Amino acid sequence: MNSRRNFIIKGSIATSALLAAKPIIPEIITEFEESKSQIGNWQGASVKNIETLGEQSALGLKDTKGVYFMDVPINSLAEKNGFKKGDVLLKFGESQIQNLFELFIAEFPK
Repeated sequence: MNSRRNFIIKGSIATSALLAAKPIIPEIITEFEESKSQIGNWQGASVKNIETLGEQSALGLKDTKGVYFMDVPINSLAEKNGFKKGDVLLKFGESQIQNLFELFIAEFPK
């Protein structure tokens, strides 16, 4: 919604200036909700949780745990670290990875 206000401009008063509508600010995700599908960016690659039995079956996994690499751009950090499109990450260092949240925690331990 637009509104009008008086403004002082270089010692004069400008009346009825049109103000821009209040912008819509998107919600910033500060934590993961494990019940929702998670797609994210890790080391420049597009990654997602393994969530369905269909994904599990198509990827030849024994359960719905892990992080799937949907896209790994050339020269991304993920590509430089040897990841390819279609890879599934199940372990990072000594940590078992069930989802993106656990991957981010494993990458930056406390």
